[in-house]
Amino acid sequence: MPNGNGDDASSAKRFALYEVTRSQTAPAAVSRRATLEDYDDFLVLAAHVASVAAADTPGGTKIGGFEGVEGVNLSSSTHETTRSPCVVQNAMANMVQESLKAPEGSAAVLVAVFRDTIVALVAVTNASMESFVDDFAGTHDLSVYDEFKKPVEVVVEEVDIEKGNDEHEADDDESDAAAPIATQLAELAVGAEDDEDAEHVSEKKNSASVVTETPGGSDAFRVTAFAVLPGWETRIDSLYDAAFAAFPKNDFCVLSTPCASKEVPFFTRTAVRVPLKPGFVSFAEQTVVMRHRYAVCDGFVVRVGTKEDVRGVTDLLAGTSNREKKAHAFHKRVAESETETRERTASTGSAFVACCDGQVVGYLLFDLAVDVDVLRRAFRVDLLTREFSQTNEFCELVAYELNPVFAFRARRVGFVAEALRVSGKHVAVYKHGLEDDFGLNAADPENLDVEESQLNKLPDAVARDFAMATPKTGPNAERVSFALFVLTSRIAANVRTVVDARVVVLGGDDAALAAVEFLATHACVKFENLVLIAPFGGLFPDGVPNHAHHQCHQSLFAKLGLGQHGVVGYHEADLVRLQRRGVGDTPGGSTDRGGGVVFFHDSSEFVFDALALCLTPRDETRRAVLGDDVEADERLREVPVERFCDFVANVSNMDQGERNHITENGDGLVLVYGATLVSIGAVLKLMNIGVAPERILRVVPETEETEGEEEIEHKRFQSTAAYAERVVRCTLGDDALTFPGLPPPLRGVQLAGCEGVELKNGQPGVRCYFQEFVMTGDDTTNTDGKEHQPRGVKAVDAFVMLGCDEPDLDPKTFMCLDQAGLVLDGGLVVDGMFRTNDERIYAAGDCAKFSKRIKGGPGSANFTKHPQKRAMRTRDARECGFLLANSLVRQFVTDWDDENDKEQSSSSSFSLTTPAFRNPRVESAAFPGGAFFFRASLATGVAGHKKSHSVTTTFGSQFCALEIDSVTKLITTLSYCGDRVVDSRYYSRIVGLPVSLLGAAEALSDVDDLFNFLSLEKHSALFHADFKSCFFATVAQGFGNFSSEASAQSAVIEFVKARKKDLPGYRTVKEQ
Repeated sequence: MPNGNGDDASSAKRFALYEVTRSQTAPAAVSRRATLEDYDDFLVLAAHVASVAAADTPGGTKIGGFEGVEGVNLSSSTHETTRSPCVVQNAMANMVQESLKAPEGSAAVLVAVFRDTIVALVAVTNASMESFVDDFAGTHDLSVYDEFKKPVEVVVEEVDIEKGNDEHEADDDESDAAAPIATQLAELAVGAEDDEDAEHVSEKKNSASVVTETPGGSDAFRVTAFAVLPGWETRIDSLYDAAFAAFPKNDFCVLSTPCASKEVPFFTRTAVRVPLKPGFVSFAEQTVVMRHRYAVCDGFVVRVGTKEDVRGVTDLLAGTSNREKKAHAFHKRVAESETETRERTASTGSAFVACCDGQVVGYLLFDLAVDVDVLRRAFRVDLLTREFSQTNEFCELVAYELNPVFAFRARRVGFVAEALRVSGKHVAVYKHGLEDDFGLNAADPENLDVEESQLNKLPDAVARDFAMATPKTGPNAERVSFALFVLTSRIAANVRTVVDARVVVLGGDDAALAAVEFLATHACVKFENLVLIAPFGGLFPDGVPNHAHHQCHQSLFAKLGLGQHGVVGYHEADLVRLQRRGVGDTPGGSTDRGGGVVFFHDSSEFVFDALALCLTPRDETRRAVLGDDVEADERLREVPVERFCDFVANVSNMDQGERNHITENGDGLVLVYGATLVSIGAVLKLMNIGVAPERILRVVPETEETEGEEEIEHKRFQSTAAYAERVVRCTLGDDALTFPGLPPPLRGVQLAGCEGVELKNGQPGVRCYFQEFVMTGDDTTNTDGKEHQPRGVKAVDAFVMLGCDEPDLDPKTFMCLDQAGLVLDGGLVVDGMFRTNDERIYAAGDCAKFSKRIKGGPGSANFTKHPQKRAMRTRDARECGFLLANSLVRQFVTDWDDENDKEQSSSSSFSLTTPAFRNPRVESAAFPGGAFFFRASLATGVAGHKKSHSVTTTFGSQFCALEIDSVTKLITTLSYCGDRVVDSRYYSRIVGLPVSLLGAAEALSDVDDLFNFLSLEKHSALFHADFKSCFFATVAQGFGNFSSEASAQSAVIEFVKARKKDLPGYRTVKEQ
């Protein structure tokens, strides 16, 4: 439709443009009752049903696989195709025969026929509906559908009082029961008001009305079997007409399918999903959809709201929170629109209603004044609205309500789409507050206060049909406090496949959050039962690192606390036991509970059909030195050895008096043990919470690097922390490593044991025994070639010792996974699709590693020869989470394929090839003296890779180094050190790209300040969030030789043309 804003020549002729596909205009099938004469015509449909394993049919073994029907003999493994078309054909005929024998109006088998071909079959019955509904009444909210029961029948009967008294005298026993009623009736007669008609009053005194209420019974029938030929799902709506004609006294058609089964697309499109009760997402065994008799009627229209609709909107909102305020907001918007129309001023908002036969069944409010620039600075809106660039094409949905009877997809989306058309808009956005902005949006100055029970609820149309916009990253991204959902005609036409299987993601770091984000925002698949279970203490139990992806931008999930937007369930608890299906026994004696059950420390349990393990290894110094049973021994439990993150969290949560007692008035050293970047940053964090620098002693189980500055480029350091310290010392001097009063680190010692001790001031403390050692072997060889030579033991008394060493899975979690029968080898062993030895259980992130049988993906030379390359702890956790989720989607939607993942097999066999990893692992630390260091690397080593060369510059107080693979010419590592904090995630995007994108490789050696060179505006496209994926997609298509500078720069220019709104700086750049 033209913009109609006066800026184009077509604005004088406003018109709506509609389109329709060939499938939508194809003739529909005709539905009728099946007869025994249809036996031969069942063969085509039966052959299709038999070609799919019973468990893989839409609706599962009972609905789509005809399990339980006489004549169907399923094997013990329902995933095997053992049925012949004749077996299914006989089953269909048996269903028809049984329906014909059933009492009238209790069962029917219906078929959809097109040109003598049966294209669909459905079996329905209203028998035993009460027990059928009871199976899911505890988990599903049936109140909006009156429990699928008919209204209570009210019978009013006139009773003669005198006759009742005569009967009372005739029978004493009966009179005892009837006397109270007779007395009440007499009192009613005596208390009757005088009437002008004396004769009428006399009759009223001698008789009274008795009201009798009788339960109405079930008002629904259910689907027991369904099958349809491919391509006919949108052309068999007449089945509903035939079904309701077969049951004229029932108004609801109900379908219940197991959560683990595949969706039935016909019912997903035409029926309404019955919502779950709060808190029952993970416990519901069934998915229930329903269709009302009058869901589709000719009288349904969408129009602009008027003042006369206020009463109808008020009635529609009956039973909802803030009913009067919402109705007032509608009335106010209608009044403002009428005023703007009379005064011919620009409209700022509009109200619409959906009516059925004159009754208001839905309403929505639009705010037409949308600050699109803010949305574009905060979200990647253009990915969803590329065809709409004008700001006047956007509007904001601020309120939405639709009667549940009409809330199936066509009505749900059609309501918003028609309102958009009438408003002259093309894009509807919805802001869902992440903090306190729930309910109607802040666009209305009289924003409503929504009850706590409503905070987690998104409008159904938004949750199911809008697309969630991805937040922008980088230093220029604007921070906002809401999530953004978008609807356009293209998004509305994209019907997402619904997956009802219960998917549980276990973890609390970038990998777990990325997996949940991918599944919750998938453009083609809608996961209905998705739960994130973080460890006790919440997301990032060790604290959010400076380089964490969900710290560097306003991640939807990190801010939402996940469960607050109604798309993802959220729980916090520590894992206690994992029960796989068919392995051992579950409580209650049943092991057939989805893919298994996970049990937690708070006695909660979650049944899953697919489980993603993204567990976060943590420092285990306490258990390593005090033993695995430390918590069971009261004497050992009191020894003050703990994780650094736990100590900081406990102190931060104390009141000021308690904190001062520990930080200011306390005595004794605070030991920080570890040779990691975390241990370096721990010193500054301890000072920030008030610990005096004189009390902080860092203990490093490594010898000090003493080589000169010229050795940095060619030496392989013991750890990233050692490399960072050497770089900071050479760049900023020794003062950047320390702080006034801070004692020098104790190096070259390893923790050998601990025991509780009483300090000189009488406080309890810890005595730590450290084994001194020296490194032997050639310093230029790999660290694995060195040996620790013991030299002596050193004892240090301290107030507390804080562990910051290399993380590992805690023994309880390890035992839990091992007892479940999962294969572990320094981590959960997975194949190329992140599947463990149980195909229903996935693993990714720092807790997982690829199998030795894996050949590796693109660019993974010598994958099996280097165990460290198989460990995912050397890879970007967020990318691991995305790739895991991508593989998990393929388990449920086998016909969906990712363009970036064509090499993977979607079969259940062991996958020998990993996907391509493009993003680097990022680590960072802030030093006590103010220096900041980060390193982003695709390689497992920290420096001196044999097949790479480095470009290093030190300019003023800034160090920067690039490592470039000599074979592939890809940038494999970026290191930075300086006196200012930079966005490490943003700059790490250059890693994994060819160096030719920066110009000639030889020219880099002439650059004085490499970091400022990377920060030039002409290179900003390389740091765009989409550039790397777009670049390699172009490479995969075979366009250009990107090893040359000219071809690489051509790719940059094409990308800038496509994303010029995101890259405004290129408008002023004259040299590319």
